[in-house]
Amino acid sequence: MSISTTMDSPAAIGSSRKTTWRGGLMGSDYLWAFAFLMPYIVVFPAFVIQPVAYGLWLGSSPSSYRTLFADPVYPEAVINTLIYPGQGLIQRIA
Repeated sequence: MSISTTMDSPAAIGSSRKTTWRGGLMGSDYLWAFAFLMPYIVVFPAFVIQPVAYGLWLGSSPSSYRTLFADPVYPEAVINTLIYPGQGLIQRIA
């Protein structure tokens, strides 16, 4: 008993395939698309846009900066902020 196999040419295989789906969303696909986008639509404004807008609003007053630079703890905090990533970078390189 012999087994023989034949291979179709790539052109023959390609012609029997369906064309790709190029239509838009249909039927309940709109509902699913909305269901998957809704968490992003809610979370993005709440955790990105609102804090940025609030920070801009807080920084719009020059008296806030006068108070900040007059605080004796501020220079120490700036130095510590620069030292901390500097030490981490040195340890990462070494």
